[in-house]
Amino acid sequence: MNDIYVNDLRADNDPSLDLVPRITTFEELVSFFKMQVRRDLGEERAADGEKYFKLVGFYLRSGIAAYIPKVLDENGAPLANILVFRHWPGADPLPQPVNPPYFDRGVGGFTNADGDIGFGYAGESVVLENGGPDAIWVSADPPGGERQHSDCVTHLGWFGGTDHLTANPIFQVTTKAGEPPPTGEHYIAVVIDGQEVWRANLVIETSLRVTDSEGATTVIIGN
Repeated sequence: MNDIYVNDLRADNDPSLDLVPRITTFEELVSFFKMQVRRDLGEERAADGEKYFKLVGFYLRSGIAAYIPKVLDENGAPLANILVFRHWPGADPLPQPVNPPYFDRGVGGFTNADGDIGFGYAGESVVLENGGPDAIWVSADPPGGERQHSDCVTHLGWFGGTDHLTANPIFQVTTKAGEPPPTGEHYIAVVIDGQEVWRANLVIETSLRVTDSEGATTVIIGN
């Protein structure tokens, strides 16, 4: 995934550099931390022209036993009051169904003015051969909002033998490439004896007129 960047914020004298050299690419990051990225309920589900929360990068820091994911708007500015979820095995069930439904157990919290939210972790969140046990993703907007999808990072953990060296995910509102579906005044209508008796709006790219054999009832699909 060449579209995921890495910011290594460690000082030059950080002791963790003895175990994990400075990282500049996502490929290098995965080779040490073994995390995985899911886009099935994020980028892959979003329609062309639709906004969603894309996992765009990670930043590395040590010294804090917590994940601190960050959420940005399309211009790269921090987004406050965005609900973010963390899952791990053995967590309590989330109090209600969540969207996107990557997992049904974990905790949630809202980002601060800097676009950050902290999730403290215990020693069990250490990276093992197949990565760590945690997952983080962003909640969709409430029903009717324009951002209904989010990517997710799984197998997240901190690097053992260090002072909690952690890769923190960065999510950014992104508009999926491609043309959005047409939004013109398309509709389906039922006309009886020349009088329209029912109509519903819809999205369609062609027009169709169907009339019964006596010409009394007409169904129109079009604009």
